[in-house]
Amino acid sequence: MIRHTYTSIVRNSIRQIWRKKAFWVIQGVLSLAPLLISVIVYLVDPDTPVAPGVSAPGIFTLSLNYLVLPFLVAPAILDDFGKVGEILWSGPLDNLVYFAGRFSGLWLALAAGSLVQLTAWFLASLVWLNLLTEWVWLLSLAIYLLANTLGLSLVFLLAVLFRRSLPLMLTWAALWVGMFYSVSFRPGLAEEFSPMISMAFSNIFFDNLSLSPSLGLGLVRGQVLGMFAWFFGVSLVALSLALLLTARLDERRSTRLGWLPATLVGAALLLAAGGYAVNAGAIAAHAVPVSPQDVQVDAWQVQRQHTVVQVDARSGRIAGEAQMVFAPVEEIEQQEIVLRLNAGLELTALSGESGEALDVQRVGDSVVIQLPAASPAPITLGLSWAGRLQFPYTAFEQEWRWHDAPGDYGYRSMPQALYGLVQPNGGFLLRDGDWMPWVWTTGPHLAGENTLEIRPRGGQAVASTPLKDGAAVWQGTLPE
Repeated sequence: MIRHTYTSIVRNSIRQIWRKKAFWVIQGVLSLAPLLISVIVYLVDPDTPVAPGVSAPGIFTLSLNYLVLPFLVAPAILDDFGKVGEILWSGPLDNLVYFAGRFSGLWLALAAGSLVQLTAWFLASLVWLNLLTEWVWLLSLAIYLLANTLGLSLVFLLAVLFRRSLPLMLTWAALWVGMFYSVSFRPGLAEEFSPMISMAFSNIFFDNLSLSPSLGLGLVRGQVLGMFAWFFGVSLVALSLALLLTARLDERRSTRLGWLPATLVGAALLLAAGGYAVNAGAIAAHAVPVSPQDVQVDAWQVQRQHTVVQVDARSGRIAGEAQMVFAPVEEIEQQEIVLRLNAGLELTALSGESGEALDVQRVGDSVVIQLPAASPAPITLGLSWAGRLQFPYTAFEQEWRWHDAPGDYGYRSMPQALYGLVQPNGGFLLRDGDWMPWVWTTGPHLAGENTLEIRPRGGQAVASTPLKDGAAVWQGTLPE
């Protein structure tokens, strides 16, 4: 009986949406956007087809989907809160069954519209220079389905609170304008780039989502998963609150298990808290590390280095040992030397020339080593480090994203260069990276005498020198 009632509500909800011409007109208008853009640009310059760059398809029109969503589903929801007329015959209808059936039906109807839009984006991609992989299309579909879930849940909650179309639409429009202004419009107006990390808890449009052709989500994988968990948790909180309020405000339907709505609210809050924790953890893990107040730029030079680094591509772990000789270029005021070392790597061992232990302190992107005495003589340090490379999301190049980019400047938003990346599906190590400790310098990471050995495992490696016995060894001048 419950299953039959649920199925009937689902089918009725789908029919209510699909029978409206406005639904298909809106889907058609949103689907024409990528096709028109592609055709216009192709006619203007056939040699430069439209290229989506590193953005997932469909993100461009996602904000419009949020805007029109209540106009599509609110009438079907509000019909159930209208005045009660003459009742000829009725049967018991559980509130939870009604909510589940109504939400499922409307969600499936919206999912069909999302597939229509993504189909249009796929047709438009046929004139793009770089065709996208199946993985990218699945990501776009997941984002659309998440947006439908979040939007539909919020409309349900507003419908229960207001029970009238006008206040619901006005409230939704105000919310949309506020979100669009803070997430998309204001950064563009200020002519500045705002990565997703700066709006991770409010960026429902996934604005500035960047992908890598070879690494997929790459550095932002944790952030995207955190945003998915957070927004899905918020969706369940809104929907469970609507269910709880309906049980209190609408006496026409009752819930057989009276404790269930409150339990669902509690479970949804726990899930939202988990999503918040995942999102906050991703932000903290990829925050821009601070630097010491005095990094001693060009105050030291490396006279000699003998370094051995092991790289595990499967786990992304790096471990290294080095014997380095440092000489001061200028008078050192404090008895310390500052070495830059990636924030994800830990200095596991440190010793002086005679083997004595030295005090060391991690300060953001550097380690500060206390020296026995401030002396103009060279010092020898034995260093060991291990860990996984950690980079802020802003550590990769971001080109100007707006049509009014000042052509004479070609602005970039790249506070830190990415000189090393180790992931299971690919990576690289460049000479001047912070994957090994080095003094702060404006020049290349070259010592007077260099011996560098890198031992890769867990994947196929290519180096500027032939690998012998699974290791690449450089002596003398190191390539960039």
